[in-house]
Amino acid sequence: MVKRRGKKLTNTPEYKYGVIFELHIADILRKRAQNTTSKSKRHMPYIPVEGAEPGDIFCPYIGAFIELKVKPKRLMYPDTGINTSVYKTYKEHWEEKAIDTLLLFADPELNKVYGNYITKLWIPYNSKDNGEYPLEEESHINDKENIKHPSITYFHLDSMEDEQWIINELGIMSLNQEALFKELANMKIKLEASK
Repeated sequence: MVKRRGKKLTNTPEYKYGVIFELHIADILRKRAQNTTSKSKRHMPYIPVEGAEPGDIFCPYIGAFIELKVKPKRLMYPDTGINTSVYKTYKEHWEEKAIDTLLLFADPELNKVYGNYITKLWIPYNSKDNGEYPLEEESHINDKENIKHPSITYFHLDSMEDEQWIINELGIMSLNQEALFKELANMKIKLEASK
């Protein structure tokens, strides 16, 4: 029997890392809202009920959802990605409601946060080495593990914006990446110790 990947399970390391990133960004956005003197800019971020909306956090003052992923870039390629079904959901949400999704990656290998809006990431980017992005990899079964891997849509790292852009876009003072990656590293140690 083939096991399915991609279902959100609360006991997976990916889920636990995601919760850390989500709480980290939500806390930064809440502090921003609390410290804003102008009532018109004092919008608290909204964390939707699981599955109710696309994205982990709705940020009213940028008018977009924020989707947070903790994953390194691919080993042999200058890209990173998300499940194609999720990517299509974000595109449909834009087409139906004109609400964009800011996709942010916390890369524990590079100790960097980078990302961009889905509406920017779907713009074709031609890479000399790897062809045109976004690049879709079809779902496949890993015979060794007998696991069905979902279809993934990859985005070139050149299409991603850096920390300073994200800080400016969100109107915050800092992403406090050092604290984020320390917390992610501590979770990794904890998970490895529990094996």
